[in-house]
This record gives sequence, structure tokens and C-alpha cells, in this order.
Amino acid sequence: MKISVCVITLNEEVNLRRCLGSLKGLADEIVVVDSGSTDDTEAVAGEFGACWVERDWPGFREQKNRALDLATHDWVLSLDADEALSEALRKELTALKERGPAEGVTGYSMPRCVFYEGRWIRHGDWYPDRLVRLFLRARARFAGGRVHERLELDGPVCALVGDLEHYSFADAADHAARCDHYARLWAETAREQGRKAGPLAPGLHAAFRWVRGYVLRAGFLDGGAGWRIARMNAREVYLKYRLLREVAREGEVGGMREARAILAFGWPYLKRYRGRLVLGLALGVVFGVVNASFVWGTKTLFERMEPRVEQSTAAETGTLAKLNQRVNKAVDPWLPQRGMELTWEQALGGLLFLPLLVAC
Repeated sequence: MKISVCVITLNEEVNLRRCLGSLKGLADEIVVVDSGSTDDTEAVAGEFGACWVERDWPGFREQKNRALDLATHDWVLSLDADEALSEALRKELTALKERGPAEGVTGYSMPRCVFYEGRWIRHGDWYPDRLVRLFLRARARFAGGRVHERLELDGPVCALVGDLEHYSFADAADHAARCDHYARLWAETAREQGRKAGPLAPGLHAAFRWVRGYVLRAGFLDGGAGWRIARMNAREVYLKYRLLREVAREGEVGGMREARAILAFGWPYLKRYRGRLVLGLALGVVFGVVNASFVWGTKTLFERMEPRVEQSTAAETGTLAKLNQRVNKAVDPWLPQRGMELTWEQALGGLLFLPLLVAC
């Protein structure tokens, strides 16, 4: 069983030395496809006798398929430059190579363990993250979008036990930058596939991702690092769906685009004065209810006090009529037009509405 190791690189001087150094006694051929490194990546590859090929960058999927096409052996071990074989996995693969693959098997999967903030992460969304890395070249092809490519393999897969070590992020800033980059690539791919996201999608997907990684998959057992990983994963998911909505808006025309522009213009003012608006709305509801209650209650009270007379003119000389006359006499100097008729209900409603105007 001969194995070709395929790696794609771009300025991976440090990582590539660790990656290729973990292949002692295992690789019969090493193929490195580079997309324009400006550091000593090529020199490092030469130290391990790798076949060095330079190609433009078409994306993760196409670049990895190019590396597969350049391999000459049937079995391929496809690695990222920031990955390395643990000692346990290297021994397991060496034993497999000596005895040969099981009959009918086309691939072998292995758990991947991330080194983050000086420790190995063994819980949450990042572990075991089992991936097929060793496979028959003729039965496999990389597919997927612009980021997070996946291997499509025709045939059964066996599981290995040793960990594939992943030195993915240099620090927190590197982690955040990659999340932003991958989120943008994912959004563009999803848009091309016709996917859409509703207004609640960013928050809901991010919340589910955090609960799944930190609670359901016991990310809390990794301590503070587990908390930061769950938070960053949720942030990346939020950015994915938010950017998908933004990319979708770029294709909008006509009234929808104009409506969104108006909302975007007015939203800062709504946020700035939201406290006053909420207070005004609440007071409006309260005073509206009080106003209606006073009007209805007082009117009912006076109607019951009014003597029951059969003459149709009784209402004109009753208590309500007298009250209306007194109200008009009192407020006549304040009316915009002298001699306007105003009922006592209107005067009471205006009086109760004054606090609402002051609040607003």
C-alpha cells in the first residue's frame, strides 16, 4: 500500500514543517500545490523532497482536486498545512500501510483535535470532528462551496482511533479574522445556490449553535476556552446569515430597495429616541383608557341623575345641557374662534390629553 500525501499551501512556512515532519516513514510521495507563497514555504517543501507545483487560487475545492490529479499512487492522504499526525495516528497508519487496507474499504476517517490557546480541545463542536483523510484517489472527489469543502467518496469507510492534530489559529485576532472571511465566502455561496434568510435567521441560528456547542456537546468542560469557542462559533453563524441577507439585498430593485433605504435612514433616530417613544406610547394608552373611562362613567352618572320626563325638550333643559353651558362659558376665551360650541366630554378629553403632549 503506497500513499501519496497532498497538501495545498499559501505562506505556510511554519505549519508546513510541522505537517511534513509528522509523516516519517509513511509518505511515499508528497505533492504540494502552492498559490503564490512569498515566504520560505517552497524551501521547506524541498527539505522533505516534496513535488512543488504552483497554481493560481481557484478556491479550496478546485485546488485540492488539482492536488489529487497530480498524485501518482492509488491511496491519498489529504492534509491541510496546519494539520499534523499525532504519534498515535502515525503508528496506526504505518501499521495499516504494512498490512494493507481491508477488502472493499475506500477510505479511513480520523478524529481531529484542535490546539487552541495552549491546550487541546476535546469537547464542544470541535471534537471529535471526524474527517475522511485517507482514501482511494479513483473513488473520491472534493465538492462543496468556496469554503469548508467536503470529500465525496464512493464506498465504505472505516474509523481510525488516533487524533489528527489541528493548529488552526495563531491567536484570538486570527480566529476572528478567519470567521469573518469564512462567513463572507459562505454567504456568497449560499446566495449563488438560491438560499434565503429571514429577519430572525441570524439570531436563531447563532443561539442554536451556541447551545449545541457549549451545552449539548459539553463545551463547558473545556473551561474558559470552551466558552470563547462557543461564543466565536455563534458569532460566525450570525455573520453568515446576516451577510446572506445583505448579499440578497444587493440584488433588490424598485420599491423594496427604496423602502429599505428609508428604513436605514430613519433607524438611527428611532434607536436614539426609543425611550421617549416608548414612554409616549405607554402614556398615550394609559391616558386613552382613563379618558374613555371618565367620559363613560361621568355621562352615565349624569344620565341617572337626570329626571325622567316624557317631553322631547327635557334634554335641552336638563343637567347635561347646563353643564355644557358652563363649560363653554369657561373655555370660550381660550378657543381659536369665539362662540364655538364645546361639550363637556370634549373639554374633559382635552384636559386628560395634556399630560400625553407634555410627555412626548
